[in-house]
Amino acid sequence: MKTEELAKIIANHGKWLNNEEDGKKADLSGADLSCAVLRGADLSGAVLRGAVLRGAVLRYAVLRCAVLSGAVLRGAVLRGADLSGAVLSGADLSYAVLRCADLSGAVLRGADLSCADLSCAVLRGAVLRGADLSCAVLSGADLSGADLSGADLSCAVLRGAVLSDEITCGDNEIIKSHMQFTGLQYNVLSFNSYLRIGCKLHTLDEWGEIFRKGEYRELAKNDGEYEKFRKIYKLLKQI
Repeated sequence: MKTEELAKIIANHGKWLNNEEDGKKADLSGADLSCAVLRGADLSGAVLRGAVLRGAVLRYAVLRCAVLSGAVLRGAVLRGADLSGAVLSGADLSYAVLRCADLSGAVLRGADLSCADLSCAVLRGAVLRGADLSCAVLSGADLSGADLSGADLSCAVLRGAVLSDEITCGDNEIIKSHMQFTGLQYNVLSFNSYLRIGCKLHTLDEWGEIFRKGEYRELAKNDGEYEKFRKIYKLLKQI
């Protein structure tokens, strides 16, 4: 798509957002916007279903509630972009730069986020069911309330990531097969399908039975901390 044509579409979309009579909602479905520079552009609510934005620069762009399902954003730069509430199901975001981006409430079901940089990104309440997050960098990211059912987090870096309002990953480099949690009385470490709390090592299934029976309460300094152990177990079962 030519730069002039794209600029006109964005301008008309801006008018639509401002409820101006001659405004028109942007529909860029299937458009080839590879390497386009859309820094700071406001495309809130726009439809970009299946659009190709490979290598595009969308730094600080506003794509709030935009529809980007099936879009190709491989290697795109979305640093600081607002993608809250956006629909990105099945989108290709591999190698994309999403550092400090707001993806709260976004739908990323089945999206490819492999090797993406999501450092300090906000993913509160995001739907990441079946998403590929292998080798993604999620250092300092906020994943509170995110749905990670069936997501692939193999080799993902979760240093300092927040998994819930009460649970934060440790300071060391963390991958799915080796996760450490901080702020608790005893060291909590998971690797593969095992979870170790203090000196107690069991499989996740065994921990499920232990928590069901309310055993090993001596590992926690109070009921609140015991509940944190239970939440860590539930989070690990979900991944």
